[in-house]
This record gives sequence, structure tokens and C-alpha cells, in this order.
Amino acid sequence: MGSISRRLQVGSWFGIGWIDGALERSDYELSITNDEEISKRHCELVMDGGYVLISDLNSTNGSFVNGVPIKTGHRLKSGDIVMVGRTEMRVAF
Repeated sequence: MGSISRRLQVGSWFGIGWIDGALERSDYELSITNDEEISKRHCELVMDGGYVLISDLNSTNGSFVNGVPIKTGHRLKSGDIVMVGRTEMRVAF
């Protein structure tokens, strides 16, 4: 599994492409190192049938889409706001 190392500023955009992988605070597909509220294995994004699905990986603080806690297989739509720890990410397709 390759890693992506990025230092993002507020309002920054980044692309993750068409990957199956985990959003983590470790050295996997995407590391967010400046948010201690993100678990080491926090959530997972997968492509399934043309949809992007997000699942919480039993993180300590949970994963949220548009302010609502999610567990497994929540389908993301363009414009959704994903929140992990104190980090918010806007989904765009």
C-alpha cells in the first residue's frame, strides 16, 4: 500500500483518485497528522458499483457525514461534508 504525504492548509483541495483504502492517521493512503482526535485506523472509503462508500472502522470519536454519525457502507454524494476528528472534508465528484 503506497502512502500520500500532504500538508494541507484550510480550504485546500486534494484528489485521492479511484482507490480502495483507509483514511488514517498513519502512513497509508491519506495521513492526517495534526488532528489527535483521528484514530490510527479511523474510516475507510471504497468504490462499489460506481458509488463511493464510507465506513467507520470502530474509531474512538466516530465518523460523520453532514453532521450525522455513520457506521458502515454510507453512500457519499457530491457536496457531502465528512468529519473525522476535528477535520472536515467536502466530497466533490
